[in-house]
Amino acid sequence: MSRMRPRLGAVGLAAAVVGAFAVPQAQAATPATSSGATLFVNNVSSSCTDSGTGTQAAPYCSIQAAADAAAPGDTVSIAGTPGYYAPSYGAVTITKSGTAAAPITFAGTGTTYTRTGSLTIDGSYVEVTGLGAAQSGTSASTGLRVNGSHVTLDGDQTQGTNAPALVFGGSVTADTVSRSDIYEYGSGNVVQIASGDNGVVLTTNQIDNVASGETTTGSDVTVSGAKNTVLTANTIIVPCNTGIAVTGSTGTSIENNVVAGLGGCTTTFTNLSVDSASASSTTVDYNELSQMTDNIAPYSWAGKTYPTPAALKAATGQGAHDEDEQYIDTTTFQMPTGDGVADGNPSAPDELSTDFYGNTWPGAAPDRGAVAIEDFTGTTVQTGAFGQQAGVNIALQGVAWGESDSYSVDWGDGKADVGMSLGDETPGNFNALEDSHMYARPGTYTVTAIIKAGTQTVTKTATVTTTGSTYVPVTPTRVLDTRKGLGAKQAKIGAGATIAVDVTSGVSVPAGLGTVTAVVMNVTAADETGNGVITAYPDGGTLPEASNLNFSTGRNVPNLVTVKVGSDDKVDFHNGSNASTDLLADVAGYYVQGTGGSYYVPNTPKRVLDTRNGTGGTTGAVPAGGTISLSVPTCSQTTSSGTQTATAAAVAMNVTAVAPTANGVVTVYPDGGNVPTASNLNYNKGQNLPNMVVVAVGSDGKVELHNSSAGTVELVADLEGCYSSLGDAFVPLNPVRDLDTRSGLGQGSTTGVPVGAGKNAQYVGTPNGFSDLWNATGVVMNVTVTDAKANGVITAYPIGPNGTLPNASNLNYLKGQTVPNLVMVATDGVTPVNLHNNSTGSVDLIADLFGYFS
Repeated sequence: MSRMRPRLGAVGLAAAVVGAFAVPQAQAATPATSSGATLFVNNVSSSCTDSGTGTQAAPYCSIQAAADAAAPGDTVSIAGTPGYYAPSYGAVTITKSGTAAAPITFAGTGTTYTRTGSLTIDGSYVEVTGLGAAQSGTSASTGLRVNGSHVTLDGDQTQGTNAPALVFGGSVTADTVSRSDIYEYGSGNVVQIASGDNGVVLTTNQIDNVASGETTTGSDVTVSGAKNTVLTANTIIVPCNTGIAVTGSTGTSIENNVVAGLGGCTTTFTNLSVDSASASSTTVDYNELSQMTDNIAPYSWAGKTYPTPAALKAATGQGAHDEDEQYIDTTTFQMPTGDGVADGNPSAPDELSTDFYGNTWPGAAPDRGAVAIEDFTGTTVQTGAFGQQAGVNIALQGVAWGESDSYSVDWGDGKADVGMSLGDETPGNFNALEDSHMYARPGTYTVTAIIKAGTQTVTKTATVTTTGSTYVPVTPTRVLDTRKGLGAKQAKIGAGATIAVDVTSGVSVPAGLGTVTAVVMNVTAADETGNGVITAYPDGGTLPEASNLNFSTGRNVPNLVTVKVGSDDKVDFHNGSNASTDLLADVAGYYVQGTGGSYYVPNTPKRVLDTRNGTGGTTGAVPAGGTISLSVPTCSQTTSSGTQTATAAAVAMNVTAVAPTANGVVTVYPDGGNVPTASNLNYNKGQNLPNMVVVAVGSDGKVELHNSSAGTVELVADLEGCYSSLGDAFVPLNPVRDLDTRSGLGQGSTTGVPVGAGKNAQYVGTPNGFSDLWNATGVVMNVTVTDAKANGVITAYPIGPNGTLPNASNLNYLKGQTVPNLVMVATDGVTPVNLHNNSTGSVDLIADLFGYFS
């Protein structure tokens, strides 16, 4: 029966997965005395040398050089990342000895086993932790050979190939191996304790003969002619061979072990064999043995086989508390739940207070074997691709999880997932149980994971802080004007140049605002010397493939920008062209970490103002220097529990200037205030120009739109969403390009796919953590029209189960124009967003994602 050897390790709740050679958690090796020196080894250090003294600045390259130099009380600190010393530096032999008061310690310092070649310990009073011994490239090799006495190995790994993984040399005294992963590839013994060895202790180890079917001989653990051997709390996995074989030995103790055999064997083998020369002085109790098939005899005692613990007890008095299972399936490490596996002997010789992974035993008594059979690890949860979402991963350990067991997760916000079945899980593997939850509000929450198995209940708690942000509107404030030296030097931004702007400087910010995560501002390019592109991104970050403004010679081009800020509250503006331009930036508000601001409720675009037909209460063009008021609808949100309403603190609208009779500027601001030094739309005579606007709402529920020009202008406004006590948090992202029909990006094509007349481009989101807009309620993206074959309008709207094309617009463009606009569009969290081309010609579309609501 062939199988894959399970890789045992510990993981956290949705935390890092530890791969092969993972070091058990609790095995910190600390020197018995601090009087010695620390010798450093690091074979990837550019300054390493074997001719030095092993300082941290100039470490040894090889473990052998440090071993040769070590003296009693010294610690050899071996770098474990990447930590592979084999085969480059070959086998290691430790010949030096410490003393009882000052042992020599060898410690792998990484989170994974630091691999050596084969390791031989000839010295005494030596301690080793965090090393992995295996000699590659030979047909038969022993990973670890111990010839010295008073040697302690804790949290190590050793591998044999067609030879024992661990061999004691025949004359050792008081050696201990604990919490170690010991396995052999091939057909030999795994652990060999030889004649003359006295007081060898194996406790809380994983011991495995990784062989196929009946090709193996010998036993996993062989005790031959030894004295006072202790085998306690080991998990021993065997193919078709003997698990533990004791011959010609005295004083052997075998307690609290799990010995599990594979099935499919045609010849009979035993879990535990004690010959007649050893039987009278051997103690056997509190072990768990398997009899997966009729060809497994749990015991061979003094030459006679016994099919059950009861039979052995009746004949010999041994195994009084042993348990035998009908099966222990080592392909899944699965056993029935609720039996005696959890009831080991707390007084067994050298029983540790914690298991292989450093976990405390869940009950008053230790479990049998090396691992807490009904326990799971975890101290943390983490947010995933969505800032308001937390994921939990529960890693089971041991051998006793069954389908009747269940787990629950209390998310700490009044919501819980209760009574979920464990199913046929595979303890010891990493892909165990997962669950996730979307929080309605930003904050720090305590997550409690509970597993119930039979009469046992195991609980772990952890905390998670979501990364969602809320919105704080401010009076529109200019923070950048390169024409006047405000926010940057008084000069145009040159070709290929970048400036950094503090977007909080000079702004009247409410007290206790908290950490700013993103800024909303209207950015205008002015007095351009040619065509070009402006990209805004967090200061300190890398220039992304994204854009915010596309400008051309002599045109003042505005665009609303929502962008993540750097840790220094700055945003970088990059001029990606051969032309120069002035830049102006007017801040409308900030997204802040936590609950100090307002949440966003996106809606299907709704026309709330059109002066051409009286929608919104104003009929007729806005006169030169004129101001109109617009009443903002109450913010409402419909969920599965009904519809709620709240007063809007701010609104997001797409505002379009139509048929202006002169060049001009429109400024949108809260009703009741003065016209600020800021702008939202900069248009030319006869030009229909849209721009996204996020503006605070006055105390009377209104906003004002002011026409700063010598001519009239019609105004149209489409409500995209509102900010209030209802809604969802914003998660700003580093800008990323998701859609480009010129190249086929985001359209499942490697060639250009222009959007035809009357057709849609589907925006599905970026593949790096935001695929298919899953669980988002809205997205913030900059959409750019280019290579337009006719005049037209672009409308963004959610597809959804009931999505229909609304009477609204996001971009208005002329033939041949390149026009950007910020788009804030609702999603249903599952289906893509439609970008509809309402024109008689095709057009290319580009979409750059700056964040989302969830």
